[in-house]
Amino acid sequence: MSQQPRVAVVTGAGSGIGRACARRLAADGFAVVVNDISAESAEQTARLLAAAGARAGVVPGDVGDERVLVACVTMATQRFGGLDALVGNAGYGRPGTVEGTSDDLLDEMVSVNVKGVLHGIRAALPVMAAQGRGSIVNIASTAAFAAAADRAAYGAAKAAVLALTRSAAVENARHGIRVNAVCPGPIRTPALERFVPDFDFYCQQLPMRRPAEADEVAAVVSFLAGPGSSYVSGVALPVDGAMGARLPAPVRTSAELMS
Repeated sequence: MSQQPRVAVVTGAGSGIGRACARRLAADGFAVVVNDISAESAEQTARLLAAAGARAGVVPGDVGDERVLVACVTMATQRFGGLDALVGNAGYGRPGTVEGTSDDLLDEMVSVNVKGVLHGIRAALPVMAAQGRGSIVNIASTAAFAAAADRAAYGAAKAAVLALTRSAAVENARHGIRVNAVCPGPIRTPALERFVPDFDFYCQQLPMRRPAEADEVAAVVSFLAGPGSSYVSGVALPVDGAMGARLPAPVRTSAELMS
């Protein structure tokens, strides 16, 4: 008898880290339900997976709407036969200091970054509990640990993702469900290049002298979604190239910077 293939849902999978996660999980043998707010981008990702021989389905929509996550889980169970992993990746940030953060900005950051994660967890839990197994991996940020200038609401939202992750992990461990967060640091994306005015100088200040690639984050997600992490739950795992380990010593000269 052939083994039932594993099934994953990945939100925000139309580009960047989400697409990299979808491709990595497909390479690991998962059938993947691809979500993105852009239907076109989601379809592009699904075509990439299909071209590589994987099974994929598409559920476009905004994760701030819980019905979208319910539809993702429904497709996973009805079309592919179950739900082994959910990657809550959809999210983005907008600038704003604490003083300058309006209620509307905070609501926007909470809607996608926090409610989107909560909606995914809530949709996945009944299915995973009935199966007696499952892995939920939420994509947070190193902005949940320390402040980034002019990103107050985004940092607050990502910190809330960690709190939800830990609560879900503790509450559902008895059902065989693991819930973890991945906290990327600087990842090479168009958004990072827009955020950083002098990209080369920025990279020279990183401990590894480069940002991470999206595939490097996807590799960590693959570990947390798979059997090799069977006793790992409730963690917030930085993927930051030693940024969080370094003392905040200011660079004084270009020679010191390059040493």
